[in-house]
Amino acid sequence: MSATTDMGFRFLDLPAELRNRIYDQAATTDDPIRITHETPLHHPHHYAGLTRVCRQIRNEYLAIQQRGARLEVDWDELPHYMTTFHADKTSNILRPKSLDVRLTYAYEDEENLEPQVDILPLLQLKTGATDMEVRVITVHYDNEHVVHHWLNAALHYASRDLQQLVNNNYEEWNRCIRLGCFHSIMVRHAKWDGSIGTIDIALAQYQKDDEALREMKQCSESQFSFEMMRRFGFGNTLFLGCGYYIMRTSFAENLSEGVEWSQSSGLVGKGNDSD
Repeated sequence: MSATTDMGFRFLDLPAELRNRIYDQAATTDDPIRITHETPLHHPHHYAGLTRVCRQIRNEYLAIQQRGARLEVDWDELPHYMTTFHADKTSNILRPKSLDVRLTYAYEDEENLEPQVDILPLLQLKTGATDMEVRVITVHYDNEHVVHHWLNAALHYASRDLQQLVNNNYEEWNRCIRLGCFHSIMVRHAKWDGSIGTIDIALAQYQKDDEALREMKQCSESQFSFEMMRRFGFGNTLFLGCGYYIMRTSFAENLSEGVEWSQSSGLVGKGNDSD
């Protein structure tokens, strides 16, 4: 057998246009891609092999595959996913077409659950891509036990509130995200001990030359949280029904040392129009 026969097909010698058409065909799938730490090396879907051929093919293919990809990631894995794939919030290369965030109560493994998740990186990513769809979906338990029925109800209200949060398209809200007015937006779920879920919005350290933050500083004199929520287009809509989360806002001080809540945070919950 000749040396020419023994050689594999020289894929990279194809024109870039042909390679892109092949990548498009390989990336076509109706199934969402589940992103998890436990992803097996031998993935059942056909698209994974191209990411392990060589660096050039991986980079070329991922740029096309991600643009049409439907990804699915567990809520607890969201920070790891964002730092791995979207460290550069301004890059469009690995931005998926849609992202489903799977919300579970995880009551059987609460000690290993992330105490809180900063969703600001996700909001920054979505703000830069108006065509990107983000959904918060739930994993339902069967209703054979009264506890499961309660869990399903809690998940319903939690996902509803978070869905409104991640898909808020109010211009002032998106403008503040783009300008870097927020330091973090931490979401903490309710626990078995009866504590309610919280959404803590930390505004970036106040700068005198920043008009947006200067206006927010003026709003902080009274009814801070309620005025902020009206400013950001939420009103009371985020908390109707069960009132699964309360939202608190404050300025983050001493950012290098972590977030410290420098002002009393107003609470906006079910039936509250102030405070």
